[in-house]
Amino acid sequence: MSDSIEPSTPSTSSTNTTAYIHPRREPFEHGLIPIPKLIFSDGTQTLGPLRDKLVERSTQSPNHRVDSIAISDILQISLDHARLVLDTIATVLHSDSDPIVAAKPSEIEEIGVDVNDLVLFLYVQSYKRLLPRTHKDSAAVADVWPSTSAFDGYLSALSPLQLVRSNSRRFMPSQADEEAHQLSYLQKHLANILSLLADSVEESEESLVCLQVINCHESVIYILAPLRYATIYGCSDTTIVLGAVGKAVRVEHCERVHVIVAAKRICIANCRECVFFLGVNQRPLIVGDNHKLQVAPYNTFYSQLEAHMDQVGIEATIK
Repeated sequence: MSDSIEPSTPSTSSTNTTAYIHPRREPFEHGLIPIPKLIFSDGTQTLGPLRDKLVERSTQSPNHRVDSIAISDILQISLDHARLVLDTIATVLHSDSDPIVAAKPSEIEEIGVDVNDLVLFLYVQSYKRLLPRTHKDSAAVADVWPSTSAFDGYLSALSPLQLVRSNSRRFMPSQADEEAHQLSYLQKHLANILSLLADSVEESEESLVCLQVINCHESVIYILAPLRYATIYGCSDTTIVLGAVGKAVRVEHCERVHVIVAAKRICIANCRECVFFLGVNQRPLIVGDNHKLQVAPYNTFYSQLEAHMDQVGIEATIK
């Protein structure tokens, strides 16, 4: 979604060229869709897991892309909104070589969209347009016209009649202002964007992570990754599904929690009315003040489970 432009320099300094980057205007000016479920204010925290699901779904497609049905399922939006996402990406995507750009309207659904393009599109949805400079009659505007929308930008600050009557150019941000604002957005979020688009790499045991799920209530949490340790503390009315845990899981002070985990060992302390679906190599350690606990066999599977179990050193006996 951006251009890289190298200024002309003598051949003697070709190894020291400077790259200038400017944002593409189309995704910001024509790609923003006012659908609340497409706005992820926490960035990579939500988009990271969604990207993994989209990548996995794309492997089931012969062209390794995702269609509106996959988008609807994973983003939890209606099919109409998912088709709107596809149509909008086809409109603002720059690369003419991408088949969705040159596709006829009837072909867009069959072709689908590249996952990386979709993730970039979703990240841009959190962009807020540059607000107009304060209008001299802002109080009157507030009385008769809705408050400024993040996606309506300048036009929502004035009613249509006021827009005609006012010298609007004095209040509207210039194109240079808007481009500077877009560039500032990209600079601020570049690290997160790159981390989302980077291919995952195999992790060594030393790089596996110490996970903590603390004080979560009325939630459903999936963490399908190889881990060394996991702590679940102070949760209630929550279902937690963990990937392979190579060392130990500790569940403490939880109430009405369902835990589904494959691990070497698990310690349960001071819990009430919880159900544990366990694939463990050693007998669970249950200590402290516990009431009405149930222990059941491990009962789930995901495509990378056996690989994750091998990675953390758990015998892959679960089928």
